[in-house]
Amino acid sequence: MKFFLKPFVIIILSSLSLNAQTTNISTPSNIDIAKVLNMVKQGAVAQLVEAEKKGLDLNSLDAFGSSLLMNAILHQQTKVVDYLISKNVKLDVKSQNQQTALSLAVSNDQPELAKKLIELGVPLEGKCGRKELFVCAITMNDLNTAKLLFEKNKELILQKNEKNESVLIEAVKYGTTEVVKWLISQNKLELNDKSEDGKTALQIAQEMERDEIIVLLKK
Repeated sequence: MKFFLKPFVIIILSSLSLNAQTTNISTPSNIDIAKVLNMVKQGAVAQLVEAEKKGLDLNSLDAFGSSLLMNAILHQQTKVVDYLISKNVKLDVKSQNQQTALSLAVSNDQPELAKKLIELGVPLEGKCGRKELFVCAITMNDLNTAKLLFEKNKELILQKNEKNESVLIEAVKYGTTEVVKWLISQNKLELNDKSEDGKTALQIAQEMERDEIIVLLKK
């Protein structure tokens, strides 16, 4: 079988700058937002609690529109994430790069957090780099999250990747056989849709010598 790589979902770190200033939030002058963002990065919950007592708005945004919660998810600081959620911070913030708390959880391989956010009723939107949310879950081979998203909105399975290719083609290129099998079983995708270079999912699977997927696509 030919070797194939799962692509990295690129998150632009500058969009979550630790030196950024807040926007559209009135932050007391005695609070250094750069230090607050560093607390988030370091997982310093106790310091965040003290900063809140001094007047910090936990819904503060950085200069790119990313929330403290989004910064915590990016740096995988689960205790900070739990604390912020317990304080009922806004879960539907969308950054200038169209990232959301949910899309960051998916792209940073945090399926349990993604599940929690979905169950809390966050909007099912946001991008992972240039990828749409559902496509991102498939690319990450996060089938559990993909299923949760599908249960909430079955039309998400029709999202295209950044090359305007179907999620099935994305899965054939980068996903597991299990992911491809599940996508086919939903009977909502056109198996003969073509890739950017005019190839069907079956032709791509044949070129990559993905034998199990070839069998699935021929059924």
